[in-house]
Amino acid sequence: MLGSSRVGFAQTPHAAELPYQLEVGLSGSYIQRETLASRSDVRYRGAWAPGILARATLLSWLRLSARYRAAEHQVLWGSEPLGLPAGDIKSSTAQFLSLDGYIHPTLTPVSRVNVWATFGVGWTGIAFPALQVNPPRGPWLRQRRGVLVQMPFGFGFGIDLIPRWLTLSYDALYESVMRQSGEMYERDRYVTSVGTLADVAAVPRVTKTLSQTLTLSLAL
Repeated sequence: MLGSSRVGFAQTPHAAELPYQLEVGLSGSYIQRETLASRSDVRYRGAWAPGILARATLLSWLRLSARYRAAEHQVLWGSEPLGLPAGDIKSSTAQFLSLDGYIHPTLTPVSRVNVWATFGVGWTGIAFPALQVNPPRGPWLRQRRGVLVQMPFGFGFGIDLIPRWLTLSYDALYESVMRQSGEMYERDRYVTSVGTLADVAAVPRVTKTLSQTLTLSLAL
């Protein structure tokens, strides 16, 4: 009599958890911009900038992100800003609106901690303010605009405060300028209080941007 036999089936392992994850977050950045200025012409004071981040984890070692930031930098005048006496220009602020895209090769050295390098490209629109010469009754120089195309690179890390839900991250970036254009980089003219035309020099070009950013993001 044949003994009863049981046919065993290999148990299918559970599918590995997919690494894909989409996050949105709010960020705060401290941004410094350096200019190619002669005669201590025009500089920008460092500024805090609020921002919005979207980040996607595609693979365990690869992330993509995009960030929008808005910064207002106080304009610091040198001895002869724009070819005019410094005391003749009213202090003002310049607005920088940035949209950047990044790719992040990523490592996970320990659980809940990710470390990444950052490479990307960024676009920044600049509104250089309208300026009043000899305030409060002097003539105004019109607002001038410009555009920067920059190539950011740097590093960052993230800590999962609550896994797959809440993350705190830090990013440090150096952004080199690839291209800049616009009317703010051209000479201009204005009508003086006595009705004559006077020249205004071009705004000095930005040479580099440095930023440090903290982001609190929520997984969707």
